[in-house]
Amino acid sequence: MGATSNEGTGPGSVEKIYPKIINDVVKPDNLRAISTFFQNLTQEIVISTADGTASVDDAYSITIQAGAGYPAAANGVAADGGSINLYAGAANGNGEGGDVNISAGNTGDGPDANAGDVNINGGDADVADNSDAGDVNINGGDASNGTGDSDGGSVSIRGGDAGDDGQAGWVNITAGDSGTGDGSEDSPEAGSVQISAGNSLSTDSVDGGDVTINAGNGSVNGLGGDITMLTGNSSGTQRAGDINLTTGTNSGSGREGHIYLNSMSRMPVYANATTRDAGAGTPTNGMFCYNTATGNIEVYVGGAWKSVDVTAIV
Repeated sequence: MGATSNEGTGPGSVEKIYPKIINDVVKPDNLRAISTFFQNLTQEIVISTADGTASVDDAYSITIQAGAGYPAAANGVAADGGSINLYAGAANGNGEGGDVNISAGNTGDGPDANAGDVNINGGDADVADNSDAGDVNINGGDASNGTGDSDGGSVSIRGGDAGDDGQAGWVNITAGDSGTGDGSEDSPEAGSVQISAGNSLSTDSVDGGDVTINAGNGSVNGLGGDITMLTGNSSGTQRAGDINLTTGTNSGSGREGHIYLNSMSRMPVYANATTRDAGAGTPTNGMFCYNTATGNIEVYVGGAWKSVDVTAIV
């Protein structure tokens, strides 16, 4: 091949060489055979872009993108988009299965530099009727069905620790808002958040899984963290959301579960009967509160509010 140059349009120019490389070296037939070729590799695969240079500070990105379905496919034709599958290798003998690690880049040493984020998003729905958005599923692996102590895989979601005067990372779990539809075709619904412990399926005496929510401890004169449970606000004539604490029932000869308040608790406090009635809505037997105006505990019994004169209790 003759001399090459970075400029011009002659036979040895970049403008002429690039198409030749694409057409003669990286042929479509060769690309189709790459999958088979990769199956027989005997060494690790490293895909890496070059670091930034003095002239171009930023490093280049790596993009792995599956193809879209044929855009001109007619209605009713399943033109599926391609999938991206990441599988670690299975173990044999006493070996351990391979890991899948997805890590964003660390921050630089400059002021106000930010580390990279990891974003996992389900696909957005299209404008087509009844088009659902994609889910994001994170599952721990199932244990072996064989005998022995084979543990199921755990799922851990944890915010990062703070450094010096920084704020520790948050863990936010938020369900989606409802659509703006008017219910003429189907009732739009807001998403729910569900936290469920596992059931016991054993033929032995095995307890059901617990759900534990712990706030953080304070240090020195700092307060301990609070646990706040807020129901949704209502509009119009509908009530706001309730908080339901219900223990499990027993199908045998034992009792149902109890609700224990192991620390000092406070009943609802209302300034007067007007605010009490507004808070109660339609009162039911068993409701109780403290009425600031009367200075008494009040209990709804037999269809009416009854005042308990606590000043007479010694």
